[in-house]
Amino acid sequence: MTTILIATGNHHKLREISSFFSDSQIELISFKDLKLTSPEESGKSFYENALIKAKYGFESSGIPTIADDSGLCVEILNGQPGIHSARFAGANATDEENRRKLLNEIDFSQGNIKAYFVCCAVAILSNDFTLKCEEQWHGEIINVERGDHGFGYDPIFYLKEKQKTAAELSDTEKNKISHRGKAFSNILDQLNSNIRSKSY
Repeated sequence: MTTILIATGNHHKLREISSFFSDSQIELISFKDLKLTSPEESGKSFYENALIKAKYGFESSGIPTIADDSGLCVEILNGQPGIHSARFAGANATDEENRRKLLNEIDFSQGNIKAYFVCCAVAILSNDFTLKCEEQWHGEIINVERGDHGFGYDPIFYLKEKQKTAAELSDTEKNKISHRGKAFSNILDQLNSNIRSKSY
């Protein structure tokens, strides 16, 4: 059994990530288990922020670490909130406050409001072995919240092909098509390959 540290203190995110590893021979622990707090995300891109968290986790624990940085990019807002998605309405903003601020920023008379989620996952397995994957999930922003699943901006992220918001999808449905689901599926494949070959 290989132990991997997931570099997050967000219990919603940890729950979602844990589901991707349910059939693997990998034991997951989190910052909470090691009494670590998340470092400041001072990067200028999703990759830089994910790398900051992965490095911090690995250097603090000596345990192979996976971190991700994710966010919502709205085209009409020039990619905002982007890397600031979790703190769009302020440093300690709730999901609801972030959604409310986003909806207030959008002029819905412009028609369909195209947007996409980004997830960049970084795994540091040793001092000189790092894996990376970045994925996107495209949809639209609607001005009425729908659904009780998920978290963050899920209730206003609409998928035309499903006729549902991300918050109306079951966990299984979401994990198959979401930005985080695709990124972690890719990282897990890479991890399993390297664990089998002991290449790190």
